[in-house]
Amino acid sequence: MPLHIEMLADDDDEQKYAPICEDYWRQDEQGIFYFKIKEIANKYGMQPQVVSNFVEQRALVWLDEIFCPECKHHHLFGTRSQYQERNGFQNRVCASCLIPKHKTIAEKTNHLNLESDQAKVNKNVNLENIDLKSKIYFLSLLQALGNETLTKIWPLNNYPASTLSPDPAYDKKILSYLIDKQILLVDFGTHPDVTAPDDNDPFKINLENTEFELALENEEVSAFVNNFYDDATLNNIKQSDELIELCMEIQMHECTSFLDQALADHQIFSEQGEKTKLVFSQCLSRFSVSQIYSFIWSGVSDAAAFYNRYPIDMREAANVSIIYISRYMERALAHGWEIKPYYRSHNLPQSCLSRIVFNTILGTNDGGFKQPLHELIEIEDLASV
Repeated sequence: MPLHIEMLADDDDEQKYAPICEDYWRQDEQGIFYFKIKEIANKYGMQPQVVSNFVEQRALVWLDEIFCPECKHHHLFGTRSQYQERNGFQNRVCASCLIPKHKTIAEKTNHLNLESDQAKVNKNVNLENIDLKSKIYFLSLLQALGNETLTKIWPLNNYPASTLSPDPAYDKKILSYLIDKQILLVDFGTHPDVTAPDDNDPFKINLENTEFELALENEEVSAFVNNFYDDATLNNIKQSDELIELCMEIQMHECTSFLDQALADHQIFSEQGEKTKLVFSQCLSRFSVSQIYSFIWSGVSDAAAFYNRYPIDMREAANVSIIYISRYMERALAHGWEIKPYYRSHNLPQSCLSRIVFNTILGTNDGGFKQPLHELIEIEDLASV
């Protein structure tokens, strides 16, 4: 990848200074600079500390393969230290092209701010009329990330994993759900990375870094929390089909979160899909999450051994792990094996959401992890979901 040099001086100065600039940028066949700075300084009677600045003012270099993907102009380098960082400029949009993008994002952010301010004025959310999932999500969020006065929700990134829910994807799902229900209001002024534009959505909200305000008065929030723990309220919740669905949802995320950790421990990284959820759904109909941990760890260990033995990629290795997990479940059922339950991983403690559902509402000690769901809820109720 040859370097191209562009002299910035006029014709007279170019002839005078071109040899210095050319020696400064000259490279051997391996791309190593031919002259040391001290050698250039001695050759031209200069102080070593001024050489780079001298060259930067009189010449710039570029590489054919490093250019702005928007305008196709090449990224220019003035010093060797800048050049050493060249890989960081691959596919980077140049400053000139970023200006209109930043302007558009700023305009959109201002618009969202206005919408948020208007929502604060309206504040027409009635916590008594929202669905059960919203109530439990909201209460979990207050306990996990809420400030002392119950007026703000701090950013997810301020807390360890599994504080709100069993896994990060579920955390973001909960926040998005409550934003859609107009219970949470994005506070755009609290973090420079609240908006995280990408190719699919230039105004995507960075949920992990975002602080939220509540579209509710403080008195309403306090009353909601107190009423939720009333015995009559908890008894009504226990009879709800929505609760059964939420229990299944939490247990599913307990499994997928541990699978992610087990795969990562074996240096296998892959996204999960519907096949994974189907297998875990079958497992959860008969076994506890703690028992399924056993299937997961054994299945991933076998898949990792297969991955190290045969030329398959990570995606295939992750798929093999799901096949092995399913086989372990089928063998356990066929042979009537007693599956020894695992303890919780110290990296995946019980979340606030799980405590509210399984400890507070159902009256168990982490029952969603230790027991199959059919032991916690009537089988006929479970079969109807």
